[in-house]
Amino acid sequence: MARRLRHLTVYPGPDGHGNHSVNLPGDAVHGETGYRSLGDIPAEKQPIDVVDCFVNSQKVGDVVDQAIAVGAKAVWMQLGVIDEAAAGRAKAAGLDVVMNACPAQLAWKYNL
Repeated sequence: MARRLRHLTVYPGPDGHGNHSVNLPGDAVHGETGYRSLGDIPAEKQPIDVVDCFVNSQKVGDVVDQAIAVGAKAVWMQLGVIDEAAAGRAKAAGLDVVMNACPAQLAWKYNL
């Protein structure tokens, strides 16, 4: 599945910081500040609970590695996004991993 890198949605912890958009140009999304990489998200806007990956399978490995580096608790690879090696690295680093699934379709299951 060809999917252009549009953005990642980052769901931080229960501290009320909201969602953060990460995309290559660092564009704002829905009026919220955008960041070029997960490492660019300021410390005061962390911890990061879930990194929701809206990228294609060929690019998601880099995103997963960034999630590991910033100490995210989980990565969610969207429907059609599959990278077993990246999922293995995330699991080995202690992150929860969901792969090839849509949060909107599974919200009931995970209490989202």
